[in-house]
Amino acid sequence: MTAVIRAISKHGALLRASIATAGNDHRLGANEAPPAIMSIYLGDKLTEVVEAIITGKGDPGSKTSRTIQIGVSTLPELPTDDSDRNRTSPFAFTGNKFEFRAVGSSQSIAFPNTVLNTIVAESLDYISNRIEEVMSKGQDLSPAVQLVCKEVLTEHKRVLFNGDNYSKEWHDEAHKRGLPNLRNTPEALPVLAEKETRQLFKKYGVLSEEELNGRYNIMLESYCKTINIEALITINMGTTMILPAALK
Repeated sequence: MTAVIRAISKHGALLRASIATAGNDHRLGANEAPPAIMSIYLGDKLTEVVEAIITGKGDPGSKTSRTIQIGVSTLPELPTDDSDRNRTSPFAFTGNKFEFRAVGSSQSIAFPNTVLNTIVAESLDYISNRIEEVMSKGQDLSPAVQLVCKEVLTEHKRVLFNGDNYSKEWHDEAHKRGLPNLRNTPEALPVLAEKETRQLFKKYGVLSEEELNGRYNIMLESYCKTINIEALITINMGTTMILPAALK
């Protein structure tokens, strides 16, 4: 969990670029999908665990489970599901897994999965090396893990948000936290050409610089062509169907 939180916090812009398409732009930006700001919904119980790790105080899991009140006394008490109750989050914990919700319905999941696997691998690599570094100074494994998790979660807790991702207040708060808000494909895709992205994919042998540049150029060209086709169709419909009907 700590590695995933760090990955989304550190590489949120890259994850956003992985799902940047013309069609998806109409969904993202708080229209009919999670917004373009990459954040994580953990739910009450996991949030309590994270806070306990960071502060060293509290008892994770101390909150009593709630029951569903449906007003029928003849039925037994039914516990509420503590997993995902937030449909506005782009990256939510859903009971036994994380779910990346911002992928377009017609999009191949290959590239988003490639990005997810790479950024989480980078985080696991960092955490593993940091634990070994702490242990080399005489610390036992369990305290070393606790210390490193606290360090990483404290640094990257900015990406955690359980509230309404559609609200203007969240956009303002995300800006204060330094989270990228790449509202459309032309804003998002240049992340693929950045030096940090090239180094990341090269380090783990996933994509060479040429392969990454190829994807960047193809995705940008596809966006331009799609938008142009849609614009031409709109003009054609207006001049051959809507305008004649209105004049008539």
